[in-house]
Amino acid sequence: MIKKIFQTTIAKIIVGIIAIITVHELFFGLLNYLLRLGQIPQVVRLLAIPIIITTLIIITYIVLCRYYERRKIPELSTHKIGRHLPVGLLLGGILMLLSVFVAYLRGEYTVLSINNLTGVFVRDLTISVFFGILTAVFEEILFRGVVFRLIEEKLGSYIALILSAVTCGLVHFMNENSSLSAIMAIIFAGAVLPAAYMYTRNLWFPIAIHFAWNFTQGDIFGVSVSGTDRPTSMIVSKLEGSEWFTGGAWGIEASVQTMIFALILTIILLVLSHKKKNIVKQQVFKMKME
Repeated sequence: MIKKIFQTTIAKIIVGIIAIITVHELFFGLLNYLLRLGQIPQVVRLLAIPIIITTLIIITYIVLCRYYERRKIPELSTHKIGRHLPVGLLLGGILMLLSVFVAYLRGEYTVLSINNLTGVFVRDLTISVFFGILTAVFEEILFRGVVFRLIEEKLGSYIALILSAVTCGLVHFMNENSSLSAIMAIIFAGAVLPAAYMYTRNLWFPIAIHFAWNFTQGDIFGVSVSGTDRPTSMIVSKLEGSEWFTGGAWGIEASVQTMIFALILTIILLVLSHKKKNIVKQQVFKMKME
């Protein structure tokens, strides 16, 4: 009886979420404590923590899939990774570039200065990159690898896309400067990530988009990322004006132009997914048809 319960979709989702979040939260504090205890230099500590936790999250996901779900893991295949990563980085960067450009044309994004590529700046930016990779891997494995994939198996691609995007948006509600409009924007714009997974059936593609999305807006253009300011950015900027086009305190990813550009990319990816026959139909519907 217990074995059957643990093999249900809901149980797999709950176990997966608990496992991934526990590894992220537990080892974040534990590693920080141990490295401080060992008097490890701060720079080394800030580089080691995201690298180790990112690796542990991937290992945890692999263990869950192989020994709990007892299946292969094609979504972590490195086949075509040489294409998925650069294309994903390019798409994520372009989305934010277009959004900032719209705000710039409206006079709401102003460049104050540009940071010199000094040793201190390069160090801080490198640390930010590794933490950005950790965030992208953690959230994509959690929301796409666990939540979206398992819901899709039972309810189909479209319902899974909606539920995955809504779950991601609600979790971000805990972020600083969150608001109902900001969360709705994240849900709306966040549909591009499950659509990216559907198109490639590979997690590296949405991971790359997610990382570039955050890195471009925070570390390059110097605007808030999901309500949180970045301490280091290539461009020191000021973003103020209509919340429709600036996203307010949450950041430009909550702007109307970001939602529109993300929606366009989502539709393109869904069309391509249809052509590749990567859309999973709802099992209940399939049973009735049979």
